Amino acid sequence: MMSFATAFWDVQKAENFDPIVKLLLEALANEMYLLGEDFNHIESRLLDKTARILTPGIMLAPTPAHGIAHATPFENDYVFRKDTGIYYDVGHSVSDDQLGAVYFYPSCNTPLYKGDVRLLLYDDLIYKVDAALNKTMIARLDQHTSPETVWVGLDLDDNISNLRNMSFYMELPNVVDSYKYLYLLSCSEWYIGDRKISMRRGIYNIEGENDNEVMSFFENYELTHAVDRNILNLYKNNYLTVNEDISFSASSFLPSGFSEEIPEALAMMLDKKLFWIKIVFPGVFAGKMLEDIRIGINMIPVENKLLRQSTFILDDTFGVIPLKTAVSEYLLDVHSVRNGKGEPYHELLYGKSGQGKADNTYSIRRGGCERFDSRSAKDQLEYLYDMLNDEIHAFSTRQNIKLRSHIQQIVQTLSKLKEVLHDMHETGEVPCYLFIDKMKENERITVDYWVTNADMANNLPAGVPLSAPKSAFLEASTLFLVTSTYGGRKEPKEQERINLYKYELTSRNRILTNNDISCFCKKELGELLTSVSIKNGVCIHQSSNGGLVRTKDVYLHLASPLQNIYIEERLKRDLQIKLEESSPDTFNFRIFIEK
Repeated sequence: MMSFATAFWDVQKAENFDPIVKLLLEALANEMYLLGEDFNHIESRLLDKTARILTPGIMLAPTPAHGIAHATPFENDYVFRKDTGIYYDVGHSVSDDQLGAVYFYPSCNTPLYKGDVRLLLYDDLIYKVDAALNKTMIARLDQHTSPETVWVGLDLDDNISNLRNMSFYMELPNVVDSYKYLYLLSCSEWYIGDRKISMRRGIYNIEGENDNEVMSFFENYELTHAVDRNILNLYKNNYLTVNEDISFSASSFLPSGFSEEIPEALAMMLDKKLFWIKIVFPGVFAGKMLEDIRIGINMIPVENKLLRQSTFILDDTFGVIPLKTAVSEYLLDVHSVRNGKGEPYHELLYGKSGQGKADNTYSIRRGGCERFDSRSAKDQLEYLYDMLNDEIHAFSTRQNIKLRSHIQQIVQTLSKLKEVLHDMHETGEVPCYLFIDKMKENERITVDYWVTNADMANNLPAGVPLSAPKSAFLEASTLFLVTSTYGGRKEPKEQERINLYKYELTSRNRILTNNDISCFCKKELGELLTSVSIKNGVCIHQSSNGGLVRTKDVYLHLASPLQNIYIEERLKRDLQIKLEESSPDTFNFRIFIEK
């Protein structure tokens, strides 16, 4: 601006300007700079809102951490439903964020049984199994089983006579790339006595029924349903479910064919006979692998979320409801909205059958209702503090006693403001709002919505005890996390949202080309991934009669090494499952992490 002014006024040097003119030019330049920053904020905000609106909600929402939990009911015929929560009492172990408890809810409605796996028999060794699937060798037999055979001893309530829809959970600890072997578990053969049992892959899920066909169709695309479906897909290969009616009553201390002489250690532990199931695994399962295998029932995939409820009375001017979350909580999805008469509100416009009007509707907005810039409350306070701190020195030299007294009060206020800024932690999310349509004056609205702790619920170790409310009718001594929790992520940042929008716009969530694979990996791994390369390869198919198949070999270059081999294995497993879900059936992926 100085150069332009010298040329406009035909002044030789800028130093020749009058001090008042120079002061005005500097003030104008500063205001122009601030105005430019405001325009940049508006442009960034508009681009961000465009990406939010045009990108599917499941990509923009936070992701809950998940894992496998064990629970045994007090009664038979118990269904562990998705609205029944269990929790881990954190206490003061996470002092910075003060998490009182981490809540988990099942990813599906599944039956639980009053019983458990008590013993595993492999080769000549007998293992005791506890609720957290920990194995302890208690006896050694004189006889040996075949190398591919494992016997499972079930301790079930006497009133259980049918095993149909009972789901068995299996995992292979201490095995590199165990997810490749889990796919072959469905090739195993199961027997009760001499009868072969029909098994199917996946956990048994009791689907809910909806009389409204339109609502039932769109429920599959709701955020919570999509999250549940993704988590169930991740653990699908770990489960095998009995697919036929199996009625039996025969039981024994040891499987048929073994010596009737019971080892002393086993006789001291058992107080009743067990139901034995014989499992014959494919030959690819090595001896050490079956020696370490862990098998159990009453295992449920759970995800970190909590159902909150708020009630508001709306006026006839604004139908906006803020959905408040606590520290370290993030809005996942709205569960239900209803008015004082119990009439439901829907996010989509469903027509009432037989009537000429539509149901009440609502919409969700994540931020964007307060201002056009992206500064948070903490940013605004910091800006106010800096501005006051700069301007106060201009008046500090005045001799007016009253003015100096006011300045002293401002200085004290600034000191308190600085303390507030120092103690302020922005662990919450951008405020979310519910917009209500067709509201009435002073109408009471009740909102149930899911919140999650996102990445704060990651890395809870396996074996930690869980708790449940008394209404759940679950034995407290059997509630454990069987696996460590992982997968929780906050909602994407601004640049990540733009990348998600570009991916969705170009691929439509269908993976067909190498560029689609590369973009998908960047979308899933974010800042952890520096580069990715895709090559064509060949491998032997996992099934016994598959032969050689063409593969897509994905090589990942990470910004930093992963902590251990188990995290690396989970990353490769989850990425492969998600790639296969969005690609044609003819694509066979192999994931490699470059060291």
